[in-house]
Amino acid sequence: MSILPKISPNVYPLRVQSGNYFHLDMQDIGNKLIDHSEKSNHCIPYGAIPVAGRNGWARYFDGIDDYILDSYGRKILCEGTLGKWESIEIGEVTKIVGTGTKLYLNDGNTLPPKFTGKLVSDFAQYCTALINFGCHVNQFSGVLPSFADCTALVNFYCYDNQFSGVLPSFANCTALVNFYCYDNQFSGVLPSFADCTALVNFYCYNNQFNNVLPSFANCTALVNFYCSTNQFSNVLPSFANCTALVNFYCYNNQFSDVLPSFANCTALQYFGCHNNQFSGVLPSFADCTALVNFSCYNNQFSGYTAESFKTQKHLHTCYMNNNAISNAADINQILADLRYSKDNITDRVNCVVKLEGGTNAAPTGQGITDKDYLNDNGWTVTTN
Repeated sequence: MSILPKISPNVYPLRVQSGNYFHLDMQDIGNKLIDHSEKSNHCIPYGAIPVAGRNGWARYFDGIDDYILDSYGRKILCEGTLGKWESIEIGEVTKIVGTGTKLYLNDGNTLPPKFTGKLVSDFAQYCTALINFGCHVNQFSGVLPSFADCTALVNFYCYDNQFSGVLPSFANCTALVNFYCYDNQFSGVLPSFADCTALVNFYCYNNQFNNVLPSFANCTALVNFYCSTNQFSNVLPSFANCTALVNFYCYNNQFSDVLPSFANCTALQYFGCHNNQFSGVLPSFADCTALVNFSCYNNQFSGYTAESFKTQKHLHTCYMNNNAISNAADINQILADLRYSKDNITDRVNCVVKLEGGTNAAPTGQGITDKDYLNDNGWTVTTN
């Protein structure tokens, strides 16, 4: 049984939110935390020890293996949670009070049932010391509140919920490294992350963001960028300053005009811009020699930059089908470059190349010979 500290902090009066399915105030002695919502969803702390809080007793979590289990078998606060937490309300309005730095709510993918309801509008004001926050894989809904008061925030995970409306600004969170808001129902304009210069991973796919994608040129540490399956339109901004990029996906949007150059992104391995309205000549990817998968199908590209694929050492899939490359010379050049890379770079086997569909031209002369050669030597190449 845990022993309460000798200090006697002031106990604040309970104000239980109507409709919430439990309220813990962390003031209980021993191995049970009483649910004050009268729903009898009493919880058991594992490892979280009682300590003096600002307004009453708190529980201190070690950031490793401490957690709280409720009567549904859910970990209300999961392993990894760190610091003092004083009060937890979950339900129609979720509010968590404390000075801790890491807070991870139940992972609904592992321990159902999922949390529902909304986060209170001033949620972050009750936990301004946050560095890591995770409420992912639940069924939280409504507008995501602002986390502008959490200026030390480094990792933010709200993915796989039902949040909707406009995503609030994270411009004050200049230390942000990981941002995951995918698989929600966010809409409107994506706010700028230009001040988040430490950003490494950005995932906003499977939402309803629209209008122009803001520039990420200041995010020079960016490694993974996923904005696919939204409603972004207009011109794709340049990512030339993001020289550490490994994965870039902007597919299933409404981007148009010319695709910007990714020549500076020499670490790029996976690139997908398919299902958009890009046009003009496909820029050269000759310097992106780490490419593994390249997809630009279902666009309106009308030309190819010579020798773009000649230097590829690892390219395994190349999907350029359903475009508007109507000049047979361009199709022939693509096939010539791919044959060159196969003959001169070892282990180029079992590759898939698609050049058919749209108004793409059929190969002629040497292009037919190169296509047949590749097909006869373990590749799968399809053209018109």
